[in-house]
Amino acid sequence: AVFPDASGALACGDDGDIHVWDLRRMEFAFTVRGHGHPLLGLSLASTRGDVFASSDTKGIVRIVIVTSANTGAFLRGFKGHRGPVHVVALSPDAESVFSGGDDGTIRIWSLQTGSEVAVRELDAIPTSAAWSVPDTILVGCTDGTLRVLSPMLTDVRRIEAHLGATIDIHGGGSDLIFPHHE
Repeated sequence: AVFPDASGALACGDDGDIHVWDLRRMEFAFTVRGHGHPLLGLSLASTRGDVFASSDTKGIVRIVIVTSANTGAFLRGFKGHRGPVHVVALSPDAESVFSGGDDGTIRIWSLQTGSEVAVRELDAIPTSAAWSVPDTILVGCTDGTLRVLSPMLTDVRRIEAHLGATIDIHGGGSDLIFPHHE
């Protein structure tokens, strides 16, 4: 994930840490430790570079805030999925986070209250997601569909994309959807 101003990037993996890179200097900046489990998903809000979300193999979604001292601290954790969470997407204003797991559920969480705002069970497993401006959530699923949802997880549109099980989605601004398969 690249910061909105392109000054930095995030990377995560099996070590359970989030690594932050300074793209202006082209060097490693710092590590956020503490997830404790391999990470599967990572997302930045499109309007803020100081808040990001991560998800792991144990079904936990965490919110991290970058402090002025160039370190990261876990702000809040969300539990509700049964099994790994592969998909996480922050709302553009960093007020909510979307998650999708191997249990076939998708969820919206409030960063302010820590509560689950909406939950929905799908007939396929979500594999990727993007929260686009103004309020559209794009979700790719194992059945090859692309689902366009409202922030309350109601269907806006379902596209039979036939792209196969892996769909990678990028969203933001006026360039809403760039699906491809690998």
